[in-house]
Order: sequence, then structure tokens, then C-alpha cells
Amino acid sequence: VKVFVVTGPFQDVRKGLLRRGWEENPSKDGETFDLKWTLHDSEVAYQSLRKGQIVNHFEGNADVTSKGRLARTVRNMSWELDQDPRGALPDSFDVSDPSEWEAFVAAFRDSAVVTLLLLFDS
Repeated sequence: VKVFVVTGPFQDVRKGLLRRGWEENPSKDGETFDLKWTLHDSEVAYQSLRKGQIVNHFEGNADVTSKGRLARTVRNMSWELDQDPRGALPDSFDVSDPSEWEAFVAAFRDSAVVTLLLLFDS
């Protein structure tokens, strides 16, 4: 029998596994599982994983799995790859960062101005 742990708002994952004959380990911090499905990367003890255990995260993934960090990674791409990142993804901002908040407000104002100019140009 396969054993799973689910933390967070994943009732569909839980129901799907139970329907397929898996058993749920009620101990959210326990190390007895074949699959652990969590909301946060911090809920996974990577160093304690045993061979065959599966988790829905991979260590050090925040640079590609959170929108704010992904946006920063893409912007920094120009330093690493000597390419302009603006064509890779739409403008994105981590508004919890004060400098990014200011950039978001400026981009919003710019887009509003362009919209007004286009309205008057028609």
C-alpha cells in the first residue's frame, strides 16, 4: 500500500489518492510516506528523504516557481546571457519589494498614458 501526506488546501489531490487506494499518514511532519504534497517548499525535509520518496517540490526552486522571483530571474538574464529579457515574459513585479513597487506604479502610469493617447489618436 502506498502512503501519502498532504498539507494545505489540496482536497482534490487527497481525494484522488484515496480513490486510487493510497493511505493517508495523518502525521504531517512524519517521515513515513511515498508521496508528500505540500503548499510550501519549507515543509519538505530534503536531507531526510529516503530513496523512492516523492515530493511536489524540488530544492531551491523559488527562483522559478514564485512569480516575483521568476520576474527578477528573467530581468537578471540580461547580465547572465547578454540578452534583453523583455521579450521573454510580460512585465512582472514583486510588489513586496519597495523598488519593484515603484517600478510597478511607473509602468502602470505609462500604460495609462499610452491608453489615453491611443484614445485621442483614434
